[in-house]
Amino acid sequence: MKQANGLIVESFQLIREGNFEKALNKADQAVSIDRENFWAWYLGAVALGFLKDFEQYREYVKRAGKLHEVSPFFHYLKAYGNVLDGDMEKALWEWTRIVDFEEGWLARELIEDARKGKNILVWAAKGEFAKFIVLPDFLNDLPKEPDNQHQKVKKNQHLYKRKRAPIQIPLKLVTVLTLFIAVVSLGVYYLWYYEPQNNSNKSSQGTLQGSSWETLKIEDWANVLLHKTGKNILYKYKSRDDLLNDFESAKKLLTNKKINQTRFLLQRILHSNADFKTKEKSRIFLKFIPEPDHEEFKDPISPKQVLEFPDYYVNSIVLWEGQVLTFKEVEQGRQLRLSIPDTEKEYSVEAFYHTGKTENKWEPYEKFSEKKEAILEKKAQAVIYGKFKGLVGKQKKIYVEIIRLWL
Repeated sequence: MKQANGLIVESFQLIREGNFEKALNKADQAVSIDRENFWAWYLGAVALGFLKDFEQYREYVKRAGKLHEVSPFFHYLKAYGNVLDGDMEKALWEWTRIVDFEEGWLARELIEDARKGKNILVWAAKGEFAKFIVLPDFLNDLPKEPDNQHQKVKKNQHLYKRKRAPIQIPLKLVTVLTLFIAVVSLGVYYLWYYEPQNNSNKSSQGTLQGSSWETLKIEDWANVLLHKTGKNILYKYKSRDDLLNDFESAKKLLTNKKINQTRFLLQRILHSNADFKTKEKSRIFLKFIPEPDHEEFKDPISPKQVLEFPDYYVNSIVLWEGQVLTFKEVEQGRQLRLSIPDTEKEYSVEAFYHTGKTENKWEPYEKFSEKKEAILEKKAQAVIYGKFKGLVGKQKKIYVEIIRLWL
């Protein structure tokens, strides 16, 4: 009898070929040999997802989660179940938990699609399972026939940093599915998809149309841990109502495109004595804050504000004008030090403008040296539009990554 990992490899290959019923059969055989094998339950769930057998799908996902709840592959399965339930809020939470993994590329794309107002719920309702899943291509490297009866897929390997594995479906199957979907969709497209999209476009504006952040709520569990202390607690809420008010205020501010003030409140929650779930919801909310063009920017902040609350303003947008103190061509860009005036005094700001060009692609050094001296001698002014990234050096100077530079 074949050992579990041989069956797992076969199931994996069958999924890539689009033969989902046989893939499920092989996964079930692997489960019968080793019920503690994560990949057997995982591949069974994937096959069921393509087969649209969602009752069994949920059971297989549950079993996989009991074995490796921290696996990003499991979180993709769980998030798909949330989308099927129409609960985008929970799905976003699952995707947010895995964006920092190598396999998190799809989670980042799905979060961005949600932020742009794309109808992810419709994708799931149409059974477009491939849009929600990442396959671990390392399974290609496993031997089909183990050297001895004890050789199995190691349970704690290959769950994290693995390369992206695209799903490959045979051309014949793709053609049949495409024709079928086209015929079925023709009758329901307007009622199910086109009309809702038109309504959302009319009722919302700009880059925030149809955004899921508008429905985010924390009322059910929001809590403040009054006795919680530590170096990471920079702000202490005195009551649950204060926490709720900040979260709702952030939603109102983003509606008015006050992106920096929104970020301030959400990041203050992250550095506070708020409960874990509220912080996770705030992290999801942060993903929906857009990055406007400089013409649309409506929420200026001063260097004084940034220095007063640097942790709350990280990644906030700044639009400042000041005198160039130093100017240097470096690998991949330009380094500047500027003096930015505020109401009371001037502030020294370090900035970097990424050009993607190496130093030797610029003009000859003699010519650049003359240009540099001319810039400094005439006390040139520069306008920078970029992101505040933190404080650097012993003097805690403001550091900005420039998006646009006018010099």
